[in-house]
Amino acid sequence: MRGTKITTFLKNPFCKKKSYQNKFIFLLTITFINIIINSIVLLLLDSNNIESDNVISKLNIIEQFIFIGILFPIVEELIFRYPLKLSRNNIDMIFYLTIPISIILLFSSNLITLVILILTFILLYISFKEKIKDNINKTPTNIFVFYGLAFLFSICHINNYSSDPIHYIIIFFVLAFISGILFSVIRMLIGFKYAVWSHIIYNSFFIILNFLYPI
Repeated sequence: MRGTKITTFLKNPFCKKKSYQNKFIFLLTITFINIIINSIVLLLLDSNNIESDNVISKLNIIEQFIFIGILFPIVEELIFRYPLKLSRNNIDMIFYLTIPISIILLFSSNLITLVILILTFILLYISFKEKIKDNINKTPTNIFVFYGLAFLFSICHINNYSSDPIHYIIIFFVLAFISGILFSVIRMLIGFKYAVWSHIIYNSFFIILNFLYPI
């Protein structure tokens, strides 16, 4: 029954839905599924072909927990999941914060391109803001927003594994997209703070795993 509810939700993320009474169990279940999916794929990959992230490799275990285990999940959930409750202010947040930050992460190596893209995007949004807000809550536009933010979340992690073989990059991109969707499910069905906790648990698990069995 619960699986049917999730399937229905994924088809229409903004439909009216009953809240889950045992939010803690729901949080742990979805987080566990997320961890299992990623763990199985990582076990199947050849770790000799996976390049360690240079930034992560320079951090000790305490710093990893502070930044990657706690700070990054909070910031990423604020950017990619908090706006999913589509109030008019949150729609502004998507176009003034989430998408510009995504552009910065993707084009940070080219300052001129970066500035042109961000200014052009913001000016276009300002010009058509009311029309966008009036239409964005309509199906299927809101479905596009739901999966679009998960897509941005995954594509913004490409720099983490850009030195890996192309087929590994595709696999990690898909894994990040799935994780983004699962964090979004938690955010929408039981609340934003639970999505943050799920992300913290997820990142912390892989920090511990990498510490015990480094790539």
